[in-house]
Amino acid sequence: NDGVAIFYKTSKLELVGSHVPGVPRSRKDDPTTNAGKTLMARFRMKRPSPATDGGLLSKASAALLTRQQPVFTGVDLQEVVVVTTHLEGAKTVDGIITRLEQTKEICRALNDFATNLCADVNNVQIIIAGDLNATPNEACVVHLRGRGMRSAYADVGAAVGAEKSNMFTTWKTRTGLFKTGEVKHTIDYILYSAHRGSKVVSVAKLPSEDDIPSAVGLPTFGFPSDHLPLQARVLLL
Repeated sequence: NDGVAIFYKTSKLELVGSHVPGVPRSRKDDPTTNAGKTLMARFRMKRPSPATDGGLLSKASAALLTRQQPVFTGVDLQEVVVVTTHLEGAKTVDGIITRLEQTKEICRALNDFATNLCADVNNVQIIIAGDLNATPNEACVVHLRGRGMRSAYADVGAAVGAEKSNMFTTWKTRTGLFKTGEVKHTIDYILYSAHRGSKVVSVAKLPSEDDIPSAVGLPTFGFPSDHLPLQARVLLL
């Protein structure tokens, strides 16, 4: 079994709330509360430390800060809600329908989570990252784009030219009855709330086919997962 987790730097962020949508639910296959494997967390960004002496902390101030826990105060601090998810994996019509319903449930839960907890729900920034098990034109991804979320990698790829960007996040070969054989496509995403002013600054370069020492894809030496790791820097305005 696999799962999801959110890690963060305590020196940069204060965790002020978390939620696991659809848990608990009366039964595992209840479609009305199925949000896949999803975790969401609300953070406040730490206010920059006070500076003296031309931008440098005095020795006394620096010593004081090392003895104290970071202080997070003020409703004016930038808030961000981070969501990580792993949606239904079946590559069938039923799987497509389930992923769309899971995505809608995530959006409903996210709206309730932000509305009930965030100091300024209209300006909170949103990051959604995970394995959606869906290609860019599948209904669940289209649904998220319709909510204003944009793919960090797609935006950078469009900026540098598609021929220079990696066009897959997983490449694997599955053989046997009812298996798909070789599959190479994008199903993992880092999505950011461009409609709220966020901007993608950069993304980590993904390997090309030539960089992967295997004729049948992942996992292989140097790439221990059948998915490639994604990383993006996003400016939250």
